[in-house]
Amino acid sequence: MKFQIFIIFCGFFLFGTKFVDGSARCLYVDHFKFGYTCRLSANVNLPENPSEIIGSHLPDKTDDDVVSIQKNKIVSLELLSSVICEKFKNVKIFNIPKSKITKIDGNAFKNCKNLQNLFLDENEILELPENLVTENIDLQHVSLMANNLTTLPENLFKNSQNLKHLSLMRNQINFLPENLFKNLPKLESIFLDNNQLTAINPAWLSDLENLKLLFMSENQISDLPKNVFKSLKNIDRIVMSGNNLTVIDSESFGMHNDLAYFDIRSNNVNAFDEKFFEIAPHVFVFDMTGNQCFSGRQLNVSGIFSEFKTQLGVCFDNFKALKEKEGASQATTEIISAPTSTSIDQQLESTESDLSKYDQILNILIEMKAEIQALRDENRELKEQQIEILKLLTKDKMNFKLFVIFCWIFVASVDGFTSCEYKIDKKSSYKCVLSVKNAENIEEIDGIHISSKSDDDIESISPNSRSNSSKFPSNVCEKFTNLKNLNLYSINIQKVDQNSLKNCENLRILSLSTNKIREIPENFFIHNSNLIEVDLSHNKLTNLPENLFENLDNLENLKLQKNNLSNLPENIFSSLSNLKILILTSNDIKNLNPKWFLELTNLHQLFLSFNKIEQLPPKVFNQLTSLKSLDLSVNNLTTIHADSFGSLPNLIELSLEYNNINSIDPKVIDNTGISIIDLGFGDRNVKVNLCVNKNFRDLTRNRSQLKVELKKCFENYQQRG
Repeated sequence: MKFQIFIIFCGFFLFGTKFVDGSARCLYVDHFKFGYTCRLSANVNLPENPSEIIGSHLPDKTDDDVVSIQKNKIVSLELLSSVICEKFKNVKIFNIPKSKITKIDGNAFKNCKNLQNLFLDENEILELPENLVTENIDLQHVSLMANNLTTLPENLFKNSQNLKHLSLMRNQINFLPENLFKNLPKLESIFLDNNQLTAINPAWLSDLENLKLLFMSENQISDLPKNVFKSLKNIDRIVMSGNNLTVIDSESFGMHNDLAYFDIRSNNVNAFDEKFFEIAPHVFVFDMTGNQCFSGRQLNVSGIFSEFKTQLGVCFDNFKALKEKEGASQATTEIISAPTSTSIDQQLESTESDLSKYDQILNILIEMKAEIQALRDENRELKEQQIEILKLLTKDKMNFKLFVIFCWIFVASVDGFTSCEYKIDKKSSYKCVLSVKNAENIEEIDGIHISSKSDDDIESISPNSRSNSSKFPSNVCEKFTNLKNLNLYSINIQKVDQNSLKNCENLRILSLSTNKIREIPENFFIHNSNLIEVDLSHNKLTNLPENLFENLDNLENLKLQKNNLSNLPENIFSSLSNLKILILTSNDIKNLNPKWFLELTNLHQLFLSFNKIEQLPPKVFNQLTSLKSLDLSVNNLTTIHADSFGSLPNLIELSLEYNNINSIDPKVIDNTGISIIDLGFGDRNVKVNLCVNKNFRDLTRNRSQLKVELKKCFENYQQRG
């Protein structure tokens, strides 16, 4: 008895005491999946000498038998040094997540010659040494998810010819070297979701003929370059949801016979090339929900192309019109392709025809630039006489149109100036393309209306690419009282006040996406009961006032993705009875409050991916009787209970990929209409006891086949008792 007590005290001493800085211990286990494993405990720093990593081996085992390093108790590990691989030279799996690692020694893995799987997820790593994995030629899987990386060294993977899976999601990557993926002939999957990429370099993908999965959702990509995907001969899935794409052109692709899944949800796509379905003839699931030209849901293309084509008709027509417009304006575009004040001289000098005429225009424009600033300071209007003089100089309408464009280029280059270039868009809607430059306090908006048009005719406002304003330009609502669509995307807004939308009573669509807004006043929407779509995504919001949406009875689409939201008020969505789409992707939500969803009886789509959700409370989704699609991917879920769902006959699609799912209540299928479920590739962290094969696909199945695929998940749930 006394001996047993002594053993217990020993246990407390060895494993219950707090480690001092520079100490480390292994708890050795013979794991059925990982093999002989060191479960590492450490604090702040690792010891300098390998022999100082203490712990008692199992009988007949030595350091050379250790093939896996797994985290046990690590509060904070500032530097990942080479000491672990110096002690355990035969390690194949290295998995140290959530340990506050900020820096890695360039020789950290030099002696782990057999390393195959490297997982350093959810640390605080800022940069990687270029020689980090130079010696690890057997490396097959690297995951650096949820760190603070902004880029990677160009030669990081120069010796990684056997690498198959690479996860870099949830970092802050805004640039990748051109040749980063040059030597990776066996690479099958890349995950770059939730970063800050604004463009794709075709060189990244040029040598990846065996790539099957490309995930780049929740970035800020606005364009797909020509031939960017052409080299991806074996691509199975491309996911570009939550970006800023506007046009999908078939010229971005090659011939993709194996492409089965194409996801461009929650972009701004308004034009789609119908030829895409000729070069990707076997696309099975196509998801374009939450875009401008398409209001439907995820589509199963197989066998129903006629219906599918009808639903995308507007997108196809818009693309054809865009191409016709580009062809018609090609000559003009060549003249004014670089709309900046610094390039005007070069543009005009390169124009051979009417050179003397443009010389005169240029001189007047230069004079006007100085006068515009003076007029702005004196709060006066531009002199109409100068416009008439220049009109006489240009003589014909086309040249005068060019002059007007040049004029606004000069106007936009003046600090503190706010102006509109007025246009009639293809839907015959009168709009203002807003130019704002370094305007702290915007008091007025200048511009010359098209003949017979006035401020009251303006229905839409969007910024040009050069706009920048730290303050919300509240005067747009005072000037344009019939405004219906206000888009102030990516102009660096940091602050809004409760009167910003006071006079926009007719507003139906508002986008403040991709700014730097940290808080929204409680009465921000009090005058905007006609809103049907609000986009506050890609900002820095941490919370929202409880009554923020109480006046938005007509709201149908609410986008809150890519913020820092965590604890929302319990009645935050209680007034949104007509809401159909709610996007909360990429926030810091850990706990779901069932009261958030109580009144959302018309909700069709709910996106909760890329959060930190660990469990689904009872009855959390029970009231969502119209729900068709639920995305819970990339969270920390382990078990799915039926009482979280209740009876949801309209729920067709459930996405659970990238969790730790081990068991599912069979009633989840019985009580819903689910026929599409995604549990694939759940082994990103070498998780234990996952209940589906890693190749499980989320293609539509009949329900009886779905139950066969999930048999192990059901059995695990029933064994829980």
